[in-house]
Amino acid sequence: MNKKLTSLEKAIRAAESKADIILKDAEAEKLKLNNSVEEKEKRLESMENDLIRFVDSDDTGAYLKTKEQQRNISDLLEMHRKRIEALEDKPLISQKEYDQIISSLYSEYDSAAADIKKDFIRYAKEMYETASDFLQLQESLNKLLKKLQYDVFKGADRSFQPAIPYADDSEAKHKYEPDLIGLGTIAGRNFRNYIEEQSR
Repeated sequence: MNKKLTSLEKAIRAAESKADIILKDAEAEKLKLNNSVEEKEKRLESMENDLIRFVDSDDTGAYLKTKEQQRNISDLLEMHRKRIEALEDKPLISQKEYDQIISSLYSEYDSAAADIKKDFIRYAKEMYETASDFLQLQESLNKLLKKLQYDVFKGADRSFQPAIPYADDSEAKHKYEPDLIGLGTIAGRNFRNYIEEQSR
């Protein structure tokens, strides 16, 4: 794999791993908070029964102490619920950290894209030159086949089936049909113009 692509792949995997860890930690914290909320709600419900009992027994000290504990637990419940909402609705990382991650990924991507484009243009030039050379040889072959059939073999009106296939045209069976992989397209004017334009 291209070095730039390898670098981009590593950057993607690292960022994805970091995102997965952040999400996993957030889920673990939410689970812990939800368990705490459930436990404290049960505790508050039990304290209500204790308060009734303290009123009946006229135990002022126990009553006031329990009410204070109730307030503390209620405050903690409120805090835990707000924290759960924050984990669900608010960013799990800062704007600065987010921007750094995105900027790093874009930088790696742009670098890889520029490198790949450079490689593509280089290979495209080689493809164009090879295809052009091949098509020139194809033309030479077609001329030779025509010479062999008409001038050497004198076979214009005879049934002549050489080993190399011919195009089935109306003029004569002398034209070889080689363009099975699109070499004509590769060596065409539009492709050549594209290469020249991208190489500037």
